[in-house]
Amino acid sequence: MIKKQNAIKKRLTKELGERCYQIGIPCMEEPKVCWNREQFKWYWGRKDRRKDYIGRASFKANAILIDLNYHNELKHNFTSIRNTLIHELVHMRWQHQSHGKVFNELIQRILKGEKFPIRTRPSKYYPTYT
Repeated sequence: MIKKQNAIKKRLTKELGERCYQIGIPCMEEPKVCWNREQFKWYWGRKDRRKDYIGRASFKANAILIDLNYHNELKHNFTSIRNTLIHELVHMRWQHQSHGKVFNELIQRILKGEKFPIRTRPSKYYPTYT
């Protein structure tokens, strides 16, 4: 399982930069991916009591949780894990977009390869550089 998880991490880390570019997240704002809850807690700064999610996005920490252990328990394949990454990136790019029809359409457009313009206004949580 560890070798498989390492291969998945390597592949998704490479894909992270490509997907951020595709959906318009500037390279300076590319989120850190955490592969387990302990690592995410360190970035997020607090413990989360919920155990029923496979991914989570934190704007303030500029981090994404992709819980590989939970994915493994659910016997998800690579495509499911990649879709979780894309789902959380959509949360990071369009921070006020809630789940629903438009959200799902954005994910489908990304999976089809559509490229979106770079976000010119930085995230309200991301520090600005002058």
